[in-house]
Amino acid sequence: MAGPATSRFRGLCRECRVVLTLLGAFDAKEESRVLSSHGRDLARLPLHPRLAHLALKASTLEDDGPSNADTTVAELCALLEQERDVLQLQEGNAKVSAAPRCADARTRLLALKTRALPACYRNIRPLPGQCKQVLQSAARLQRELPSAAKAVRIKNPGPFLALAYPERVARRAKNNRFLLRDGTSCIVKDPMLQGEEFLAVGRMFRTNVVTLAAPLTAAEAAVYVLGDALR
Repeated sequence: MAGPATSRFRGLCRECRVVLTLLGAFDAKEESRVLSSHGRDLARLPLHPRLAHLALKASTLEDDGPSNADTTVAELCALLEQERDVLQLQEGNAKVSAAPRCADARTRLLALKTRALPACYRNIRPLPGQCKQVLQSAARLQRELPSAAKAVRIKNPGPFLALAYPERVARRAKNNRFLLRDGTSCIVKDPMLQGEEFLAVGRMFRTNVVTLAAPLTAAEAAVYVLGDALR
């Protein structure tokens, strides 16, 4: 008889399989456990499969953000790998992570480039040491990426987040809640994101409070919900 630990392990395995299937890591045959050619490519990169998928598919996206954008795929992947936030919120004498008050991935990319943050994020400051660590990791990763990924410059991180987290494409509901693809709700506390119709969610607390996300257009969200961009 399986104990609680065994049941949890099996549950995690099922979740991993669902994610890898969404990323196109297995052969198309139903219930296949054989890696596809894309799955083998994912395994060759020194990244979590989600981020490897982002890197390999990045060059297929049409990015319509600001023309002066210069964030690389390596920088976005390094930011997503970093456990500690690159932004800090100061409230009185307390200094804590800016998330979930500021969960916008675009703002963190601005911080990496030492650019001004949106005025609505009062009392939020970049952490130079954390930003430096992300950029150093990105420089190492840049050498490992395929040429097509190296050439990409990211203007709007939303579609790139959706590549890595396709099951977390979310649509606005009520009371600052968004509904994920599977119908699960999440809470957005960032004023810059609360008014968006669609989001790509990169991180959440266990309480389903969003700590990292970026906007998507309706057309972009539809692509990921329908699965056309995953393979």
